[in-house]
Amino acid sequence: MKRKIVNVNELSVTLHPTVKLLVQNDTVSDHPVHSMSAISEHAIQTLIEQLSLPVTEDPDNINSYFLLKPFPVLAMLNHHAVANRLKIQILIYEPSEAEHIINTLIYEHSALTYFSASEDWRNLHSRWQQAKVMQLKRPKLNDLAELANRIPSSLRSGK
Repeated sequence: MKRKIVNVNELSVTLHPTVKLLVQNDTVSDHPVHSMSAISEHAIQTLIEQLSLPVTEDPDNINSYFLLKPFPVLAMLNHHAVANRLKIQILIYEPSEAEHIINTLIYEHSALTYFSASEDWRNLHSRWQQAKVMQLKRPKLNDLAELANRIPSSLRSGK
């Protein structure tokens, strides 16, 4: 595996053909694009720095890559006005490793993420309240709820 840092606006990625087939029946909610404007440029940079895109090179297109797992967060972040000025890390795997990486990310990673998803939502409210007590700067609850595509009262109650 090779690591490479590329400009987001120069990155050409599509889902790997196997991934396309595996996720074709996934339930995906459209994320409201306008909610991305609530995130600052610095926050967008920090979020993009946390992403490492697992890819293989597209043998038919120079400087194009196949994503080895869906990345809806990348699509959402790309809607922010500053996203194209930023850099992102890609992890370039050999084509012979694609099936293993796809299986690991589509199944095991998804299962681990699902396990913690409801806890993350409850913890978000608790952390927000603790930051309030500590008088730390924090996002507005309404902005967080909008980013999560939930109603603000669900965040307030920690459900």
